[in-house]
Amino acid sequence: MRRGKIFGEQQSKRLEIKEIKGDFLVCTAANALGSKGGGDLEINVAKPYNLRKSSFDGKSIEFKNWKKGTTVTVEYIAHASSDYNSRSAEFAADAEVCSKGVHLEMLYPPYQVGDFLMATMNVSANIGDGAPWNPGVDVIYLDENREGRHWKDDCGSGGGGGSVWV
Repeated sequence: MRRGKIFGEQQSKRLEIKEIKGDFLVCTAANALGSKGGGDLEINVAKPYNLRKSSFDGKSIEFKNWKKGTTVTVEYIAHASSDYNSRSAEFAADAEVCSKGVHLEMLYPPYQVGDFLMATMNVSANIGDGAPWNPGVDVIYLDENREGRHWKDDCGSGGGGGSVWV
C-alpha cells in the first residue's frame, strides 16, 4: 500500500478507518468505482477538535459560569489503551454536573478499525502543511462526525450519563 494524498475540489469523501491515533485517523479511500482493495491511498484525517487527544490530555480546564456563576475545574487524561476512545476527567470539587473525583468518559460511538466515515478536504490545515498538533504529519482532511461521536460520562442521572463538555 502506498501513502498519498487526494487533491482536487473540496468535497466529502467516504473513507475507511485503518488505524486510530490520538488526534487523527489513518484511513483509506476506495478507488473511483467505490470498491475496496488494490491501490487504495492512505489519508490522514483529523478528528474533530473536541475528540482529539491533544485538546485536553493532561490539561486542567476551567469552565467558568457553568451554572449560576459557578466554576468547574477538570483535569483530563486520555487512554491510549482504548485507541483514545476513553479518557478520565478528574473534578477538583463537587459540581452540579458531577461529584469530586475521577470519572470515566467514553467516546460513543467509538472509533473502530474498519468503520467508514465522511471527511472533508482542506479544512484542518492547508495542502502541504503539517497539523500543528502533530508535527511532521500531513493532515488535510477533517472527520465530519456525521455519526455524532461525543463523550459520555458516568456522572449523568439515571446512570447513563451524557456528555458534559461536548
